[in-house]
Amino acid sequence: MSRLMTAAVLTRHGDLDALEVRRDWPVPTPGPEEVLVRVTATAVNNTDVWTREGAYGLSGKPDALAGWRGPLSFPRVQGGDIAGEIVATGSDVPERMVGQRVVVDPALYLDERPSAPPVGLLGSEADGGFAEYVAVPASQAHDVSDSPLSDEQLACLPIAYGTAMGMLVRVNLHAGESVLVTGASGGVGLAFVHLAVARGATVLALTSSSKADELLDAGASQVVVRDRGTVAEQVTEATRQGLDAVADVAGGPWIEQLMPLSSRESLDVTRWRTSTMRSGSSCRVGTSARSSSRPDERAPACTPVRD
Repeated sequence: MSRLMTAAVLTRHGDLDALEVRRDWPVPTPGPEEVLVRVTATAVNNTDVWTREGAYGLSGKPDALAGWRGPLSFPRVQGGDIAGEIVATGSDVPERMVGQRVVVDPALYLDERPSAPPVGLLGSEADGGFAEYVAVPASQAHDVSDSPLSDEQLACLPIAYGTAMGMLVRVNLHAGESVLVTGASGGVGLAFVHLAVARGATVLALTSSSKADELLDAGASQVVVRDRGTVAEQVTEATRQGLDAVADVAGGPWIEQLMPLSSRESLDVTRWRTSTMRSGSSCRVGTSARSSSRPDERAPACTPVRD
């Protein structure tokens, strides 16, 4: 294997000209507990765009150029959504992992606890997948050798579905419960619809009329169309007994309009959980006080959703 590779390298915050295609970038060496992944597909997420632009700001300095965890170190190889093949292992990783087709969990966790929070992301606080190779923790390279999905499809999953799963873990949504999802046709919103339906929940999807059929095909029980009448009235008509949870992916005016529509028994204890990463970016789950995180299940990275 050559010691050099091609990589798209971010040299500063800015427009597309802040990226340089380098053909002399060193292939990373996996650490003792890491694997080297040959990248076969990577997706461009909004997080990549906002990180490049430095659009997240800082606490008290919303106009400051920064990534979602603060100032970035340059140069940086971006890309958090990664699918590929393991081609080498670190000294403490079984060699039998070589050859596995994998999808990568891009979160950098605080520690090894199952409930550890993410403190960074590949492509932001560490080099990511906009390159021929990337080194990642072996525990976060998940074997998908038997998956029928293409590498391109797999590369669309980590950040969007990881964020949605983190929200589901926090809200502890059960079969038979109802949830309204805003921004349901976007990456995280659609992922939330898929995962909530898989849990047996009744999903109301908030979207535009042009995308209603696609969300019904995705499993939503009903679609609330934001460009056709009053949203609150549509939700009330669809859920006579109220909602068990509201998952706001889109941000904007929906908190004030939708949170009062929770079920009568949990109305007084419903709260809006907001985990603010930096000014202007947050990951939200609306839930009643009876819900809780499951300590035995690590919630994937809750990546920022800019309002």
